Amino acid sequence: VSSLSACDTIILCMGDSADVSVSFLGPEPSQQITPAVNLGSMQDVTVTGQVSGPIGSASIHVNGTTNNIGFHNIQFQGTDNGTPSQTTSTNVTIHVIGPPTAQFFSSPDTSTVVNFDNYSLACSSTFWDFGDGTSGYSLFDTAHLYAAPGVYTVTMVVFSDAGCFSDTAVQTITVVNNGVGIQDPNSLPPVHVVPNPSSGRIRIL
Repeated sequence: VSSLSACDTIILCMGDSADVSVSFLGPEPSQQITPAVNLGSMQDVTVTGQVSGPIGSASIHVNGTTNNIGFHNIQFQGTDNGTPSQTTSTNVTIHVIGPPTAQFFSSPDTSTVVNFDNYSLACSSTFWDFGDGTSGYSLFDTAHLYAAPGVYTVTMVVFSDAGCFSDTAVQTITVVNNGVGIQDPNSLPPVHVVPNPSSGRIRIL
């Protein structure tokens, strides 16, 4: 097998494309190699070339479409015409990365400590701006101690693998020093259930 992409992973942001080619060298100069390509579960792939000869080669054009988000294995094979014939194969992994979805919920812990639950999807890193001049990265649930009561605008920015995409979620929270951490129930807006519809886990806001 001769290829820069063999046994490797090609990362594509959704919307991008790539060309992949693999060659097979025959064990003897007089033998002919016949290539083949198995696309597996991947869609929107075009086989752009299959050439038989002392050096057999196959090439494909891969599109990073919505249908292909995730990991896919594409198998290239080369079979010689010796007696008996031999087949050599190699896999190329295609990883198509889609956009993330930013979502978080806030709830009080102590008087000025607020818990933030990260419900984001398809993200590999998360940046938090807590609205009081404090910021930082934390992929998982986090908590923040506010130095003083007040109204704060909290911003979350999530990033996908390879920095392909980002998404932002913003909430305004009110921190009060009454042992609860969020404004009194009497001044809360109407109750909301999120997400709605839900697959089982909900938050009452």
